[in-house]
Amino acid sequence: MQPFVLIIEHRSRNKSSVGRNPITCMKKLPGESGRDFSLRINSALKALHNPVENLDYPEDIDTEDTKGERMAAQRERRARKRKKAKKGQEDSEPQLNRNQRLAQKKKEKKMKALDAASEKCEVVYEHVPFGELAHAPPALRRHGRLGPAPNAGGRALLLSGLLAGAARREAVAAYRTLKASRPRDNKLVL
Repeated sequence: MQPFVLIIEHRSRNKSSVGRNPITCMKKLPGESGRDFSLRINSALKALHNPVENLDYPEDIDTEDTKGERMAAQRERRARKRKKAKKGQEDSEPQLNRNQRLAQKKKEKKMKALDAASEKCEVVYEHVPFGELAHAPPALRRHGRLGPAPNAGGRALLLSGLLAGAARREAVAAYRTLKASRPRDNKLVL
C-alpha cells in the first residue's frame, strides 16, 4: 500500500468551502480491496483532524498493517488448500451431499438384507441318479437358533396339578350326592 498524503489548503471561510468534506469525494480505486480503501479513508480522516502535524511531517501510522499481512497470508493458504482439494477431488469419486449419502447407505443396507434373505431361503436339492443306493438316511440338521422356551418361568408345580384334580373329583362327588338326595318326581310334565 502506498502512503497517502492529503494536502489540505487552509482557505479563508467563504461560501464555497463551507460544508465541503474532502472525504466524501473519495472513491475506491480500481484493484483496491475494501480493507485498503478503508485504511486510506482512515488516514485521510487523521490528516483532516490533525492538519498541522501532517503538513510538517506527513506520517502514516497505519503503514505497518500487520493484520492486513496476516489476512493476505491466510488468503494464500486458503487458495492453496482449495487448489489441493480440487486436485485430489478429480482423482476420487464425486463428493456427495448428505441426502445422497443417506440414500446410498439405505440402498446398500437393502441389498445386504436381500442377499442375506436369499441365502437363508435357498433350498439345496440333491439330484440322485436312478438306481443309486442309499447306505444311510440323510443327516438333517436342526437350526441352531431356537426361540425362548415356551412359558419360561411360569411352569406350574406338579403338586398343583394333583391338587386341582383332587378338587375336581370332590366337586363331582358332591354334585352326585346332592342329586341323589333330592326326591324325584316321577310325574311326566307335558
